[in-house]
Amino acid sequence: MRTRRPAFILTMGGLLGMGALSLACFGPCEGVGDSCCPLDGEERERCIEEQQEITEEPVDDDGDGWSDIGGDCDDEDPNRHPSAGEACNGRDDDCDTEIDESVSYTRFEDADGDGWGGAAVPNVCPDADGFVDQDGDCDDGNAEVNPDAAETCDTIDQDCDEAIDEGCADTG
Repeated sequence: MRTRRPAFILTMGGLLGMGALSLACFGPCEGVGDSCCPLDGEERERCIEEQQEITEEPVDDDGDGWSDIGGDCDDEDPNRHPSAGEACNGRDDDCDTEIDESVSYTRFEDADGDGWGGAAVPNVCPDADGFVDQDGDCDDGNAEVNPDAAETCDTIDQDCDEAIDEGCADTG
């Protein structure tokens, strides 16, 4: 495998007090030697063209079909590359420098831990603590109040159906 080498180095001798322009090439130059190109003439042009054709072979360290030269942002993780789908995981999976940008989950905050959510919160990952997939909790500060709760006769809507004390005898 060839390693990447500069195709040529250009220095301005005037800055170094030499008063001339220098051009040096690295790598094989057929008929000229393998460490430099002539400083003028057609041989120099041919040598430069040959040097510019030498490129590094892309290496795909993680086997995902992408190399760091081709845009792989983590060539040690096969799940992160330019054609990967974005997952809700706090990292840039598709190598576009944005994190979880295509996440479209809406979760519901479950402040009282009863399995029912109150306020809707967009773009929350599915495994985030304190959030659930079902809404409908009419009092997210009280775990005894949610759509699964049994109604009791106490002037509170425990089952969140907007009816208070249904099924209780009117003691009025």
